[in-house]
This record gives sequence, C-alpha cells and structure tokens, in this order.
Amino acid sequence: MKKNTYAVVYLVLIFMILLVPFAGMTFWATNETAEKTELAAWPKLTDEGKWNENYLQEMGTYFEDHFAFREKLVTANAVIRSKTVGSAVLDRVIVGENDWLYFKGTLPDYLGKDQLSDRQLFMAVKNLKIMQDYTSTRGAQFLFVSPFNKNTVYDENMPDRYLKAAENNLDRLEPLLSEYGVNYLDLKAVFEEQDKPLYFARDTHWNNEGALLAYQSIMDYFSLSYETYLNVPSEERTDHIGDIDEMLYPTSPTPENNRYYSHHYATVGEFTDNMDAWIETTRAEKTNRLLMYRDSFGESLLPFMADEFAQSYFSRYVPYNLLQIDQYQPTHVVIERAERTLGNLLTDIPIMTAPIVAMVSGEAIETATEFSIKKDNDYYYIEGSIDSDHLKDETEIYLSVRDNVVGTTVSYQPFYAAKDEKDGSGYQLYLVDGQLPENHHIEVLTVSDGQTSVVYAADLIKSDIQ
Repeated sequence: MKKNTYAVVYLVLIFMILLVPFAGMTFWATNETAEKTELAAWPKLTDEGKWNENYLQEMGTYFEDHFAFREKLVTANAVIRSKTVGSAVLDRVIVGENDWLYFKGTLPDYLGKDQLSDRQLFMAVKNLKIMQDYTSTRGAQFLFVSPFNKNTVYDENMPDRYLKAAENNLDRLEPLLSEYGVNYLDLKAVFEEQDKPLYFARDTHWNNEGALLAYQSIMDYFSLSYETYLNVPSEERTDHIGDIDEMLYPTSPTPENNRYYSHHYATVGEFTDNMDAWIETTRAEKTNRLLMYRDSFGESLLPFMADEFAQSYFSRYVPYNLLQIDQYQPTHVVIERAERTLGNLLTDIPIMTAPIVAMVSGEAIETATEFSIKKDNDYYYIEGSIDSDHLKDETEIYLSVRDNVVGTTVSYQPFYAAKDEKDGSGYQLYLVDGQLPENHHIEVLTVSDGQTSVVYAADLIKSDIQ
C-alpha cells in the first residue's frame, strides 16, 4: 500500500513540476529572449474564415517561445549539458575547450562543406568588381573587407571531433579577388601576426583591440593618416557579454575583458547605439567622407572610423543602396561583410543603375533562358536566369537594348544572382526610364571562351510594361 502511495505522490510531484512552465505563463510568461528573435504570436483558430489546420502546431511553437522561466530553464539545461556530455543545447552553439564558445553557423566553412561552387565564386567576384567600378567612376576609393570566422584563425579550442578543412570559401575567393583587381584587405594575415587572440572567447566578434587593428589596417590601405591610439588613454573593464554566451546561458553569462578608448566624433539625428541600421557622424577637424556598408562586426569598428572622417555614413541595410554614393559623395567606400555571409553577395543584389559597357553583340542561339521586366517606381527591374546548358564557370552575362526607331544600341552589365544556394545562372539589373526607349529590342548575351551568344531576345513597348 505504501509503495502505491509513494508512486502516486511521485507521479503527482512530477506532473506538478512539468505543469509549472505552462501554468506559470499567466504570471511569468517569457516575452523576450537573449537571442533577440521574434517570438511566436498567439495562433488564430480560423484563417480567412476557415479552420486553421496548423493551430495545434502553432500552439506548440507559442509555448516553446513563451513558457514561464524559459531563460532560467534554458540556462540550467545548457550548463548541465555542456558540463556533462560536452555539447550545447542550442543548435547554434559549439562548446569548445578553455571556456571558448563558437557559433555553429560557421561550421560549414570550418569543415569545408556546402561551399560555393567555382561558378558562384566567379559571380561573387564579378559583383564586387561591378560595385568597385561604379564607385571609382564617381571619384571614390573602394575597399572590400571580410572579417573572418573566429574558428578560421582561433581554432585551437575547437572540439577535436571537428576536422578543419584545408580551404574554405574565403581561401578560394582571395586569389580571384586579386586576379580581377578587386581592392581587398586580408584581415586574416594581419590578425595572425598578433601575439594574442583579438576575438572574444564567448562571442562571434573581435574585441575592441581587434577592431582597432582592423581600423588601422583599413586606414593604411587607403594611405590615410590616422590616430594610432598608442598614446591615447584606455581602460580595461570586465563587462562584455558575448552574443553566443547570452544565447547559451541567458541568465548567467560570463563577462569578458574589453579595452575601451575615448572618441571625439558626434552622431547626427536619431541614434540608439552602434547597431542602428543607419548612423551618421561628423568630426569637425577632418576632411574626407566615408560611406560604409557593414554588419555586426562594424559595431566596435564604427567609433574608430567615425573619428577619422569629416562625415561618415554607416549602413546595415541590405541590399546595399549604392545610389547613396551620388547622394553623399563619399571619398571612400568600404564594404564589410563577415566570412560566414559571403554567399549573400549572390542574393543581396545592390541597388544601382546598371553600368554601361562596350557594345556586346553575337549570334542568336535557341536556349531556355528566362527573362522578366517590371516597373519599380522610377526604375525598370530586369531579372532572369541563363539556360544551364549554356553556362560555364566563367561565363559572363550582358544585356543590350536597341532603340527600334533610332537604331542605336547600348549594352549593360547586370549583377550575377543566385536563385538558391546551388544556383549560378541568375542575373539582375536596374535601368532608369531614360535608358529604355519606348520601342525597343532587348537581348541577353553570354560570353564563354571568347564566344558571344544571344541567349534571349524580345521586342518590347515600354508603356506596356507593368
């Protein structure tokens, strides 16, 4: 009898413990997480007048996001898992040696898996070259920098079960950047020369000393004078909370040391912090103007850069709006994109008018090439994909427009675009109203091994385009 009583008490106790996260949602629901992701909304029973077939699934997702004490329970689970079986509870975290944490999203680069194809690397370099040429024709200097994944250089604390590949996307991209004349700063080589790690142990990013080194390297590349900070007072504080650390242990992250420097720039307009999507700064004593397209690595880089330019414009928006070059007339343009997002050079196609190139013409061939055109405010947006049977790794793509009334032809360079992670056939470009005659003939052309072919052609009336 006693055994049955103990069993009942035990089951009731377990049930009550399991019930706490659900019942506690009334008073202690989780409405914000350390991951800063958008949490699931309360599902609707009906959708457009019909029964929501996914209601129960959406309820489950809602509970997963909002259950009571979520952050504390996630932290406890992560601590137990990482200290016992050595694995993190979150899919996005790798627990390394010596209390180092790595972002799991960098693992494909580390292992050399799911890498860009040779065709896609060619496309990425061509896109950067198009951006550089567009910048140069407007009188500004261009530079591309790619902050490396932490485990690309600081891999000594990665778990032994992961075998580092001999090369990855960035390794394969670098010689192509040189071959096609893209201005590129190799930060890996600069950081490898230092006698200590300049990335946080529990964050995906460099620390302020790493940002200082990156800033110095960029200024050296541009041959600009700058403050070295060798004689500027600085202060070290143990107050940095790493982004990976906060994901894994949301209620008990471990603060890390970070060095802080004084700066003198001023922000213009609305400003919250250095992760704002758009930031403008001024520095009265300086002369040059900077336009920098950046990601989260720019958070700590921004103060150093802003201190050296009379006006600076920092954008986290994608796609890059290169029309801002005409608007702000920078003397220097920097594109900073993390190694783990290099593939986005094929999907986040910049906004700019397509550059004119020397006239391209060729013989028409029959293909399954796709083409579409639509009106987009003051622009005409053209996109499509080349028949894969007529593509090689270094096939170039052009578009020609002939005025059927006057007879003149103008050729343009589109951007290279990927429809999905394996694709290498896409193209995209914008034309302004004046670049498209009312009665015109459009051709899409490819150049492979010196052979130019018309792979798509059509006669169009501009006023019919929607």
